[in-house]
Amino acid sequence: MLPAIFSPHKLTVNYSGYWEAHIKTDWLIIWQYFLKENEIWLTRTGTHSDLF
Repeated sequence: MLPAIFSPHKLTVNYSGYWEAHIKTDWLIIWQYFLKENEIWLTRTGTHSDLF
């Protein structure tokens, strides 16, 4: 998992099952984490207004 400085957190509603982190002030990444396979799938990246 990413360090707390990036504020990783689970998303809800349309992105239920996904995680988000703030790489820079207004630059985000969204990913899915698959515990059983120990894999992450990077899904989207962009500014908050780009993604939501």
